[in-house]
Amino acid sequence: MTVDILSDESDQDNLTNLLRDMGMKYSMV
Repeated sequence: MTVDILSDESDQDNLTNLLRDMGMKYSMV
């Protein structure tokens, strides 16, 4: 269970970071 929760959290963080990076790129352009 713990491993699943940790992996889910890391996936969410990666997705958030990806969206944030994309947003920064769009705002730059």
